[in-house]
Amino acid sequence: MPRQKRYKTKAAATAARVLKIHDEPKSVRFSTKMTPTGKAGLEALAEEMGLSLAEFVEQIGRGEFELVRKAS
Repeated sequence: MPRQKRYKTKAAATAARVLKIHDEPKSVRFSTKMTPTGKAGLEALAEEMGLSLAEFVEQIGRGEFELVRKAS
């Protein structure tokens, strides 16, 4: 039987549970630079979907959204 990990605080234990979704730990840090307009657009789309920005990007990366480029 695997040993249960102990955390120093209740907040740390909660954070560990929250960070483990999609059956794997969220352990890779991702950083990018973009324009304020691009960031605002992503945040608006995430809010429209009822997701945090991080979860929205996660789901895009997992192919859970069909992306279609607008015709110019």
